[in-house]
Amino acid sequence: MYRGEIWWANLPDPKGFEPGYRRPVLIIQDDLFNQSPINTVIVVIITSNTQLAEAPCN
Repeated sequence: MYRGEIWWANLPDPKGFEPGYRRPVLIIQDDLFNQSPINTVIVVIITSNTQLAEAPCN
């Protein structure tokens, strides 16, 4: 797993407006940490929904 790669993540069932189910994610964590024995990784969920792109705080 390397920074900049896109992977599929199985997220839990959504609550409210949270993303959920199977989603593509972009790895943003530094490669040094990705190669460590720590079993977590920092990602950003990718979406094609641009409906709220111009909303405040986005």
